[in-house]
Formats: sequence, structure tokens, C-alpha cells
Amino acid sequence: MLGCAVFGAGVGVARMHGASTFEIDGFRLVNDLPDALRIPFEVVMQLGTPAVVIIVVALALVYRRWWMALSAGVAGVGGDVVAHVVRHLVERGRPAELLSHVIVRGPRITDFGYPSAHTTTAAALVAGIAPYLPRRARRAAWTAVGIVAIARVFVGAQLPLDVIGGIALGSAIGALVNLGIGTPCRELDAGLVRRVLGSSRYPVRELTAVAEHGNDSTAYLATVAVDGEHVFVKAIDREHRDADALAAVGRYLAFRHVEDEAPFATAKQRVEHEALLAALAANAGVHAAVPLAIASVHAGPSVLVLSEIDGRTIGEEDAPSLDDAIATALWQEVAFLRTARIAHRHLSLQNVMVDADGQPWIVDFGYAQAGASDRALAQDVAELLGSLALVVGPQRAVDTALVALGKPAVTEALPLIQPLALATRTRRALRHHRGLLDEVRNHATDAVGAEHVKLEPLTRVRLRSVLTLVGMLAASYLLLPQVGEFHRTFDAARHAELGWLVLALLASIGTFLAAALSLSGAVLVPLAFGRTFLGQLASSFANKITPAGLGGMGVNARYLERNGVSKSDALGAVALNGTVGFVVHVVALVLSAVLLGHTGLPAVHLPSGWVLLVAAAVLSSLLGIVLETSFGRKHVLLPTERTGRDLLAVARRPTKAVQMFGGALLVLSSYVVALGFALTAFHAHASWLDVSTVYLGGSAVASAAPTPGKVGAVEAALIAGLTGVGIASGPAVAGVLAFRLATFWLPIIPGYLAFHNLTRRDLL
Repeated sequence: MLGCAVFGAGVGVARMHGASTFEIDGFRLVNDLPDALRIPFEVVMQLGTPAVVIIVVALALVYRRWWMALSAGVAGVGGDVVAHVVRHLVERGRPAELLSHVIVRGPRITDFGYPSAHTTTAAALVAGIAPYLPRRARRAAWTAVGIVAIARVFVGAQLPLDVIGGIALGSAIGALVNLGIGTPCRELDAGLVRRVLGSSRYPVRELTAVAEHGNDSTAYLATVAVDGEHVFVKAIDREHRDADALAAVGRYLAFRHVEDEAPFATAKQRVEHEALLAALAANAGVHAAVPLAIASVHAGPSVLVLSEIDGRTIGEEDAPSLDDAIATALWQEVAFLRTARIAHRHLSLQNVMVDADGQPWIVDFGYAQAGASDRALAQDVAELLGSLALVVGPQRAVDTALVALGKPAVTEALPLIQPLALATRTRRALRHHRGLLDEVRNHATDAVGAEHVKLEPLTRVRLRSVLTLVGMLAASYLLLPQVGEFHRTFDAARHAELGWLVLALLASIGTFLAAALSLSGAVLVPLAFGRTFLGQLASSFANKITPAGLGGMGVNARYLERNGVSKSDALGAVALNGTVGFVVHVVALVLSAVLLGHTGLPAVHLPSGWVLLVAAAVLSSLLGIVLETSFGRKHVLLPTERTGRDLLAVARRPTKAVQMFGGALLVLSSYVVALGFALTAFHAHASWLDVSTVYLGGSAVASAAPTPGKVGAVEAALIAGLTGVGIASGPAVAGVLAFRLATFWLPIIPGYLAFHNLTRRDLL
């Protein structure tokens, strides 16, 4: 993803057909190096040629590294081919064509320069074979790629952007090849683990890997060399730590209320954390393995030694032998953890062992948390209910939990009995038992006497909403510039004036202030202006992920309810506020169109008399349908009457009327001003009357679009309108994209923060 992003940004800059001062300075710095470096650089530069790809493939075949040979061939050849195709699409010249006084060492090349084929091929080759190389070899290979890039600049064949784009493109191609073909599973060297244990004066005689222990560590059963004691060994190296940190980042981005303990901790800190939590659990009366030793060496794995448990994990095949006594004893272990405020945070049956006496033991405290929150403790209960139900069924899982924990603990877990709250293994197992988790939740609800359970929302945003936003963003920001001729848009962007863009952003903030004023005028209850401003930010965020503005209306109605307005009055106030905004928009559009017509548009000729008669007949028919049908009376006439009464009531309160109508007018004015400032930043000169008419008309036309925030439709309508009033396509596209950035995309983050803040304060 990073390689694609860097390469894409480089394409945009390269299409400007020039070089920045910074890039020129970097080129001069390398190109002016002494000629004595020519031979070493030219030798290393050959590492980016197809011949080296063939050599690497041949060596891999000689050493019977079949998958490595396949990855090297596909990635290397693919990088070279894609680089040559892309450079003819981008059409960026070589340094000698763009700059003066270039030192060209070697034959003068006449084709295009972005991206560098040498660096693309070298980076793709190294990215493709990197999973098969040890760490030091990977570092050396990537260093060679960097030298190839410097060599291409030194010989005068490429500019710095060309080689940076080549490395980014090659890395992306190599990663794509690894994703499609697969990479080897890198296992921790057992000999290295043995040496680490020996350095800590805890030597072992035998070391046997435990199959299917998990991805967060490598587990072994070992025999101590001194006294023959059997122990359990967990080893964590840098690969495990990096994978776990990446997973933690993914959880944070995807889910709310993530309570990971130090996700970027070192391997040694992780084993120390697990040892501490295992000791605390054992001290609280939990049957858990006792930590015996910790071993670690520099740049090597960190190892935790635990006492061995003579038992086995529970599977579905153990259902006949797993009686209520064992299940209740397991829940009693959970009760001990809850008393000590320890959350296991991975409490599935995969981390439970039962010894020969039927005593359950809880293992793997790597993700455990001391001083845990009530929610984390409840999640343990929900996790074990789902996992245990796979073996003993929903009723026995719930009934045994009630015996050991009581109703309050099970009640707290009800909102978390859902797939996303469970561990990955448990979720996968439940896929083969459709409806089982619903049975667990329903039986638990009945058993504790709860009336209704509202599941806790776990994800930050819905996946469908994210995909919609990403798709529309790609459509509007990649396809629309093509309409306005891509290079002209970037040419306008290069000469943008930052001050006007800052003013456009300030005008965007003004839209939320005006919206807060308008909403305050729609209700009799006084509203705190600062909180109402945050409410409008939160409302805008909700509109980003819901079509037709429904999310924003719901947020506003909820906000008014939390501020003492009845539900019916809150819904009426939101509808009234929307109606006022619509009326102000229509009136402003008509006035601006009339004024624009008087300042230069051709005269409008009225249609002939029979056309007017037909139009009058159609309008009369529509009015009759509204008045005489139940659908028309219910969905058109009654809402219109209700809105009219509300408007009359507002008219009797001049202060509120001024707030509501003035706020709605200020909202439109702020948007028009923001668009005008954005256009001025790119030297697109147009009268304010032109800008206001284009914005009012374009936003009205785009309102029919079903996408959240009218993404794509607004941009297309505004660009068409601006070019129609005489603004050049390049500045028009750049100005519209900057306007949408200021008024739509940048407010997403403060909108989310406002939404979260008001929700936490129980104002939404």
C-alpha cells in the first residue's frame, strides 16, 4: 500500500513535466560527484538489469529453491515490463532534456524517465525474494537497491523522483507477487532457543516444538538438563513482535474500545508481562502455569520458561466426557480472575487444559491485563460462553456460568455475545454452527431475566461505508481531473496561493458555526452554542457515511433530545430546520439566476401559449392527486401543513426566526465564499455572482445523488458550471477539488472527534 501511494504521488508530480528546485538540487549533488566513482557505480547499476534476474533464478534452481526461483522470475520480469509501460504513459523526459549542464556518463538515452526501469527491476526482485533470505542478506540486498538508484542519478540517466518512483513501484510489485504466490513460514531456530536458555543458566536437554500453539510465539516442551524437570517454553522473536504490533494497529483502526497492553512492546517486555500476569493469576488462586525463568540475548529471541501442565486442551470430540462439574470448575477459575481484576482477553477453550483429575487450568496470559475494566472482564465471559457452547451446547454453557459467576456477571456479558467480540479461532469454529451464538445470547437473556439486549457497537465505521467513500473518492479525484486535462490541473496547482486556501478553510469552519445558529433557532430550549457547534461537526461526520443526509438528521434529533427537547419536537425541529434551509437555497438560487440573467445572459423568451396551458394542466393534475388521494394527503399535504404551522410559530418569535433563517443564509454564504477563495487560490477569476449561481445550481443538481456527501456528483456539477461561465478547466478542477477538501474531507477527523466526545458525554 505504501509503495502504491508513493508511486501514485510520483506520477502526479512527474506529469507536471518539470522538476522542482529541491529535486534539481538533489540531482546536482549526486551527478557532480567525482568521475572516479564511475566504474563502481556502473558495475552496481547492472544489478537492475534483466540479466541479473536470470542469474538469481538460475541460482535458486541450482539450490532447489523452487518457490524462490518463481518469485524472483515473476517479480523481476514483471518490474521491468511494468516500468517500461508506465514510463510511456507518464512521458517524463530525461535529465538532459529538462535541465542544463547535465553530466551524462554513457550513451545518451532518448526515451522517457519515470519510473527508472533499473530501480524498479532491482526493487521488485529484492522484494520478491526477501522472505527467503536471512535478515542480514535482506539488508544487504536493499542497500544494493539504494546504490542502484544513486548510480542512475550519478550517470545522468534519471532524476531523483524517477528512482524513488521506481523503488516504490518495484516494492509494490514484489509484495503483490508474494501475496499471490505465498511466502515461506519462517520458523524460529530451536538451536538458537537452546543457546538462549543456556546463557541464562537454565540449560535444557531436549526441546520439542509444540504444533499449532499459535502465531504470537513459538512453543516447546523441554527437559531441564540439571534435574530432568519437564517445562514449557515460549519464545518470541522480532518477527512475532512485529506481526503482533501490526495486528494491534489493525484492531485499533477497526474496533472501538481496544484495550491492548503496550502493543509496541519489545519481545523481552512481552515475556516479562506474561510472566507477571501468570504469577498474579496463580497468586489469586487460579490454576495456571508458574513462571520459572526468563532468558534473553541481544538481537535474539526472548524466552519464558513455565512449569509444565500434565493435561490436554478441550475439543468438540471431548463433549461426552466434559460434565457439568468440569464446566463449573472452569467458571470458578474465571471467578478467581474476576476477583483479582485480571482479564485474560483470549479466554477460549484453546487456552484451557484439563488434567487427569478433571481440574481445568488456564494458560497463555500473553494478552492478559491486570486492573482490568468491567468491559474487559465481561468480554472474557462472552468469549468463554461462545467457545464452551461449541462443546457442551448453549444451555449447559450458560447454566454452569450462572452457578459459578451469578447473574450480574452474565448480564454484563450479554452485549458482547457477538462474533466480532470473540477470538478469531472461536469465530471460525462458530461459522460451522450457524445460529449457535444467537442461541447462547437468547438463553442467557432468559436465564438472567433481561427484557432486551442491545449489542454493543464494536466497529468504528461500517465496511460498506468505507468502501463507498473510497470508491467515490477514486472516481471523483482520479477521473474528474481527466475531464479537465490532467496536466493543466497540476499546472494550476503548482502556482496555488496558500493564503487563499487558508481563507477557504476558515470559511468552511464558518458553515458549522452558521448551522449551529440555525439549529438553535428551531427550538425553544436554549442550547449551548459551543456544544451545538460540536453537534454540527458530529452531524457532518454522520453524513459522510450515510446517504441522503439521514445520519446528520439523526444526530441532530438525538442531540436535541439529550438537551431536554421531546422526541416529537426534536424530529419536528430538525425537519423544520431542513425545510428552512431548502427554502433559503431555492430563493437564493432564483435571485442569483435572475441577477445573472440581467448581467449578460441572453434574454429568455417565454414559451408559446399552448405550452403554458399544458404546463398548467399538468400542475393542476398533480395538485388534484395530492388533494384527493390518501397517499398524497399523508405524505405531501400533512407534512406541508405541519411545516407551515411550524413556520408560523417561528414567525411569532422574531429572535428565533432571525437565528434560523439567518443561520441558513450564512451556511450558503460560507460555502459560496469558500468556493470563491478556493478558485482565487488557483487564479480562477470569476465574479461572486457567477460563483454563487454555480454553487447553488450545482449543489441543487447534485442533491439527487444517492452517495454519502454527494461525492462525485457535486464535483462534476461544479466543474461543469464553472467551465460554463468561462473559467479554464485546469483552475476550475483544482479549485473545486480544493473546495471539497476544505468543506468535505478535512472536517471528517474533527467531526469524528466531536461525535466521540458528545457520545462519551452522553449528549448523543
